[in-house]
Order: sequence, then structure tokens, then C-alpha cells
Amino acid sequence: MDLQSFELTTWLSLLGMALGLYLTYRAQRRAHRRDAEGAATDRRRDAESAAAENATLLAEVKATKEGVFDMRSKIELIAEEQRRQGERLAVVESKAERAHTRMDRIEDRVYGGAG
Repeated sequence: MDLQSFELTTWLSLLGMALGLYLTYRAQRRAHRRDAEGAATDRRRDAESAAAENATLLAEVKATKEGVFDMRSKIELIAEEQRRQGERLAVVESKAERAHTRMDRIEDRVYGGAG
């Protein structure tokens, strides 16, 4: 083996090693870029999912709020109706009391107070 073939072999080995290092570097860089893009995609997907969940929750809260408002309105109507019924009952009790007084007077006249 002569010196020139030894140098050529050494140079080819060094060139092969450099090419191997370069290709390894490129593959790792590409993998890192894909991971970064995947992470960005995952974050975007997570953000979209969270936004959809928030929208659903907001819709449910809005529906609940409307339901509470409707119930409050109905309760106010019921309270007003009870107030009116109470007023009517007071009027009926007053009239019944006067009617009993009149009936007592009539009874006193008919039976002469012995009743």
C-alpha cells in the first residue's frame, strides 16, 4: 500500500464521517421542527377545544340565567295573585262578620233574645 492510497482512504473516511455528521444534524433538525410544529398543532387543537367547551358552558349559563329569570317572573306573579286573594278574603271575612251581626239581630227579634 502506497502513501497516496492511504491518504485517499483517509480523506474518503473523513469525508464519509463529515457527511454522516451533516446528515445526522439535518435529520435531528427536521425532527425537532416536526416536534415544534406538532406541539403548535396540539396547542392550537387544545385552544380550539377549550374555546368550544367555553362556548358550550356560556350557552348553558345563559339558558340557566333565562330559566331563573322566567321562574322569578312566575314567582312574582304568584305572589301578586296571593296578595289579591288575601285582600278578597279579608273583604269576605268582613262581610261574613256583618252578616252574622245581622243574623244575630234577626234572631233576637224572632226568638226574643232567648236564643
